[in-house]
Amino acid sequence: MAVAFCKSKRNYKELKMKTFKSGFTMIELIFVIVILGILAAVAIPKLSATRDDAKISKMSTELATVVQDMGSYYTSRGVLNTWDNATNVPLKTNATTDISDTNVTTTVYLYNGTAQCLSFVATTEGNLTVSNGSDTTDTVCKGVQDMQTQLITTHIFGGSRVKY
Repeated sequence: MAVAFCKSKRNYKELKMKTFKSGFTMIELIFVIVILGILAAVAIPKLSATRDDAKISKMSTELATVVQDMGSYYTSRGVLNTWDNATNVPLKTNATTDISDTNVTTTVYLYNGTAQCLSFVATTEGNLTVSNGSDTTDTVCKGVQDMQTQLITTHIFGGSRVKY
């Protein structure tokens, strides 16, 4: 009988261990959720600022590319005729119209979405004037305009006063 008692006691312990499930308490789950919320509150603004910095960098590179492309095109051809022949940068005549077959004497713009950041106009004789666009409230436009002041000017690619 003593053996049977031990067996039944052992079975009771095994049964107790099998039915008891471990897990997180409600307070532990609440702490984890609060910590994740704090991390998200810190990380999301940083992510937004990183996107703006990337857009500013991209648009600054596009500005430099337009200036270099126009100078190279004028140097090789001796004349500037249409924007799409001289550069592959996505310039637009307005927020929705690309520069396909647009004469260089027509003002074109570099946009950030619908915000007009930079304005470009050229002459067939090799002058390119870069100026600030009409939108000064957009953070990306403002960043590009502040960062690229040395390129926002008139560039003279031909004649005796060549300035590059």
